[in-house]
Amino acid sequence: MEAQVTKLLTRRHIPDRGSRQIHNHTQSPFPMPVSTVSEVLPISPLPSGGPPSVQPVKPLWSRYLSSTRILFSRCLLAVLAGMLLFTASSWSSAHPLGSALLLTAGLLLTGVAAAGRLWCSLYIAGFKDRRLVADGPYSVCRHPLYFFSLLGAVGAAAASGTFTLPLVITGIFLLGYRPVMAAEEAKLEKLFGAEHQAYQKKVPRLLPDWRLLTHAPAWNSNPTVFFRHATAVIWFPAAAGVVALLPFLQAWLNLPVIVKIP
Repeated sequence: MEAQVTKLLTRRHIPDRGSRQIHNHTQSPFPMPVSTVSEVLPISPLPSGGPPSVQPVKPLWSRYLSSTRILFSRCLLAVLAGMLLFTASSWSSAHPLGSALLLTAGLLLTGVAAAGRLWCSLYIAGFKDRRLVADGPYSVCRHPLYFFSLLGAVGAAAASGTFTLPLVITGIFLLGYRPVMAAEEAKLEKLFGAEHQAYQKKVPRLLPDWRLLTHAPAWNSNPTVFFRHATAVIWFPAAAGVVALLPFLQAWLNLPVIVKIP
């Protein structure tokens, strides 16, 4: 009798297939492994070990523009250059001195843009995303590279002898690069936390406040990265020269003037 009781107590209950499926479904409500779900959803655990928090998802157009801004800028410049072959200034021929002054101002802006981007590269080369740079050009605005790029783009547009094209370039730049700057700021805040928050409150985003200018007493940069940046800045004065030559190319090819712009 005692042997039968022991046998009944030690007998292992094996559920049938249906109950096993129900039991497994109760244990894990996810139709896929949790690791796979965390890859699909932007979920990150809280520092205190609490429940996961869902990170905000950026709009698709914002993420796409942030990742393709260089290609977008080059395509836009190519389209504008093609359009300029069939346009002409409505006032430059009647005011050659004003046209020459506008061309000079455009070349000056491209020179300032090239020098400014070199200044930025001196501080940022080799330190991008490794430390929060807050000296030199980064002490007067948070995105000095984009500020000087805007100056270069406006300068190249001014070489067309029109006021309309620089205004159009400015509007497109501010509209297109706003999500890019926001994405970069979100990335820096994630990397540097409170340090970047204090920097963001003190320094303006795009327009420099030169009263905040501070210089680092000494600085080390990556010569390879700096050289690559230095060779890239020549495109600003080169673009201004190409725009200035477009009217001569238009006359040489005998292209029709479809639109005259101020």
